[in-house]
Amino acid sequence: MKKLFSFALMALALASCRKKALPENPVSNTPIDSVGAGTMKVSFHNKVDSQDLVLNRTEPYTAPDGDEYSVRTFNYYISNVVFVDASGNRFAEKESYHLVRAEEPSSLSFSISQMPSGNYVAMEFLIGVDSARNVSGAQTGDLSPDYGMFWTWKTGYIMAKMEGTLQSNGFPLIYHIAGFSKPYYGIRKVTLPLSTNAIVANNKETNVQLNANLNTWFAAPGFPGFSAVGIITSTSPTSSAIADNYVQMFTIASVKNP
Repeated sequence: MKKLFSFALMALALASCRKKALPENPVSNTPIDSVGAGTMKVSFHNKVDSQDLVLNRTEPYTAPDGDEYSVRTFNYYISNVVFVDASGNRFAEKESYHLVRAEEPSSLSFSISQMPSGNYVAMEFLIGVDSARNVSGAQTGDLSPDYGMFWTWKTGYIMAKMEGTLQSNGFPLIYHIAGFSKPYYGIRKVTLPLSTNAIVANNKETNVQLNANLNTWFAAPGFPGFSAVGIITSTSPTSSAIADNYVQMFTIASVKNP
């Protein structure tokens, strides 16, 4: 009887060990080795090639085809922000919708608090507002229609906007890139490896700065030139081509670890 009881205990112990060695759900959406939480500050520096973007500047900027232009408005949505750690685990910001407006310095950065500590190697985000929010009616915060980045509940958000003037003849330049469904839509996904790994540490702030180059919008062959298309206020093949271009707009300028 004692031998039978000992064997039963041994079998139970082995079963318990096997259960611990094979967890049913080993995949996590956040870094699995994280301890504590810190803050990730993301900043945007708007540029036209190597020059800083200054709204209503007297000296014009030069487009890729040589045309000169000025800028009075430059806005774009950044949403669905995700950071990827060295093990491939992903941390997604909650309620991740940010409107960057060149005219408003406070909009040029946002902070993600309570981000799990870890070693992050890449970031992902959408230019624009995802389709779910486009069909959710009136929104608040950065998604408020008061910012002039919303057409109608049927057509949705303007994902990115540039307005300015063509230097040669004073004609207006108006590019409202929108659409959340095929064939012509303005939402694009950006994936950026970080130039230096971003280390998020407990109760510390990490800073990632991105450059956003407006001139990428107007690159050939997708963009036919200001004279050919000076105004876009609806979805079209050209608006979609500009969206294909502006996916290249962002580069990592710096990573500052605590």
